[in-house]
Amino acid sequence: MLTSATTGAIAAALAKAQGAIRNPHKDANNPYFKSKYAPLDTVVEAIRGAMAASELAYVQSVTCAGNRVSVVTRVLHSSGEWLETDPLAADAKDASPQAVGSATTYLRRYSLMAAVGLAPTDEDDDGEASSVRPTPIEPSRKPSPRIPPTSDARKQDIAVRLGRAGVATDQIPARIGEWLGVPVVKGMEFSETQWCECNAKLFEMDLNK
Repeated sequence: MLTSATTGAIAAALAKAQGAIRNPHKDANNPYFKSKYAPLDTVVEAIRGAMAASELAYVQSVTCAGNRVSVVTRVLHSSGEWLETDPLAADAKDASPQAVGSATTYLRRYSLMAAVGLAPTDEDDDGEASSVRPTPIEPSRKPSPRIPPTSDARKQDIAVRLGRAGVATDQIPARIGEWLGVPVVKGMEFSETQWCECNAKLFEMDLNK
């Protein structure tokens, strides 16, 4: 918290105001948690009279960077003294005006309540309105595709063409796996797509001889 050089007058005024302020009425509903909370306008209404009677006022500054929202509240006294809260920040669901506005209202309410000494009740869960609710992602359970047997003619063609390139017979499966980016099963069985990729590599190799 930041303060003016002296705080005697504002401390006395704030103590007087806090003695008169009562927790605001919770008249807004959170549909997600089925709970009630006091919205910003109700908080302002609850503190306005007591603060004015103690010659106190407040200002709030809002800073946005993408969907990151930050709010600072400064309480002012007629003596010129002031108290300022530390920045209160949160990430909105996204950078849309609606999401940023929701996060701003939420942060303004909590920052103001903290500045004047009000405490949210256990039932207060309005912050959920400006937060992201992740959706669980089920792991993929796609069945492994059945790889049809590769014809003996194709296997022979691969062996001959790689042999001409100087690749030893026992190294052929490893070379094919390198091309396809997957382990080659015993017996050099390929799917049709894998065979096409392999044949393209062989053709390219033949051209570069």
